[in-house]
Amino acid sequence: KNSFALYPSGSTLARISFCYEALDYFENALYNINEAISLDTSDYIYLFRKANILNELGRKEEAIANIDKYMLENPNYGSYYKRGWFKDHGGNVDGAIDDYTMSIGLNPGFIHSYLSRGILWYIKGDKENAQNDFKHIIDLDSVPNDNSCAQYAYFYMGDNEKAIDFLNRILEK
Repeated sequence: KNSFALYPSGSTLARISFCYEALDYFENALYNINEAISLDTSDYIYLFRKANILNELGRKEEAIANIDKYMLENPNYGSYYKRGWFKDHGGNVDGAIDDYTMSIGLNPGFIHSYLSRGILWYIKGDKENAQNDFKHIIDLDSVPNDNSCAQYAYFYMGDNEKAIDFLNRILEK
């Protein structure tokens, strides 16, 4: 806040917003990101941040509208994944599957898209597509790390022993 008082900028407001978001003060985060957007309409990442905040506030439709605006300038695997996440948690399963599929098409190595889509296939009862996504995760995620998903894939495939073993190897690191 002191920095903003000395040198007002959208980026400083965005950082203030990020701090509030990290503290779960989402209304304050939203206020500051809106101020950042009003100062600098050219930085589209602010729309992405705003979408995350709106999602945290339970304002799913507004979150999707903001990520849609962001995607007009920057349609990438991460934005499709995030929009899929918003749709998924807002009850639009088919829309989420479509976005996760687009995310995979843009970055076939991003295992989180396979996991999210696989879980939705699983919930819908499409075991074949779910199994294919889970197997793909296991192929891509063979070395346990902080960002691993193979333990979940093993779990959804019904192999609890391998899920626990993989998770234990993550925890050992």
